[in-house]
Amino acid sequence: MKIINQILLGCFGLLAVASCKKMDSTYKEYVVPSGIIYPGKVLSAEVKSGLNEAQLTWNRGSDPKVVKARIYWNYYTDSVDVSMPADQTLIAHTIKNLEENYYTFIIKTFDEAGHVSVPVEVSGAVHGERYKASLLNRRASTKVNIDNTVSLSFDPLNATSDIVKSEIEYSTTANQIKTVTINADVNSIQLDDFKLGTSYKMRTHYMPETAYKAIVSSDETFDVKKLNKLEWKIVGYSSYYNTDTPAKMIDGNPATRWGTLSPHVYPHFFTVDFGVQRTISSVSLWRQTPTNEEGPDEVQFLGSDDNVNFVDLGNYSFNRLSNAEQVYPLSGSRAYRYFMIKQIRGPKNYVVMGEFDVTASF
Repeated sequence: MKIINQILLGCFGLLAVASCKKMDSTYKEYVVPSGIIYPGKVLSAEVKSGLNEAQLTWNRGSDPKVVKARIYWNYYTDSVDVSMPADQTLIAHTIKNLEENYYTFIIKTFDEAGHVSVPVEVSGAVHGERYKASLLNRRASTKVNIDNTVSLSFDPLNATSDIVKSEIEYSTTANQIKTVTINADVNSIQLDDFKLGTSYKMRTHYMPETAYKAIVSSDETFDVKKLNKLEWKIVGYSSYYNTDTPAKMIDGNPATRWGTLSPHVYPHFFTVDFGVQRTISSVSLWRQTPTNEEGPDEVQFLGSDDNVNFVDLGNYSFNRLSNAEQVYPLSGSRAYRYFMIKQIRGPKNYVVMGEFDVTASF
């Protein structure tokens, strides 16, 4: 019995050897004698956007045999080869003329023999005109000073803002085009050589976390017509009640108020000294916001060079039920230093108003 078992085991061994030889013969054509060679893949790959372009960066890695990388996108329908010098650790390549979209990029490395590494994928959004159209310029208040310089005051930026700087482009008094830069941490500038009667352009540079360089907003044009109210003075008035002085009419806040004494009757008035002669192109008035209805129904504007002799510039209706700025264009007006706002009639004997402002032409 023992001899029979040994004979059977011998037969099974011969069959196994024969089967293995047949299997080796079947798969021999698919076997790589020295194994598959994979060059070192790229390391720490990133993609960031410019305007209609993407920049890919990665570390070269330690494989000295790698000579180039190939970047694929659009499902392998587009590609570009990037040289990878042995002495260069950080590799960067910019792909231009991309449509605004979300992309997945595949990076493979190659050696001289054409061996290819395992792929590395990176994905990110490419910004374009839609994104650029959403970028707003910094909000600025522009005022002409008594000495004819121009001051710009910007709203402070919060810590999460992507704005890095803004640029102001303007015409100088020497008829030159000049550009000044306002960094994100600067909230005011003064232009000593601004040519009055012209406008300026602003553009703002944004640097979101997804970008490798700043993306710039479209140019926006701004007129320079407002005067610096901090330099104005109240030099005349009919009356005021308690702390409701006429200075509240030029403090920049319609919620504060000028109110006259109740025994006094119409007309009421206050007079502003601009400091120098100005040609007024429009007047703006506000009631005291949000709900005070004790304003006038009719107002009159008068101009003067000496605060004694005044020129009538016309009577106008005032809507005391509206919180909106009420603008009154003044056509053909000459320059005046003093400006009187007279309240002609209203529902009460006294009057309450919120704010006064003007635009000037130069």
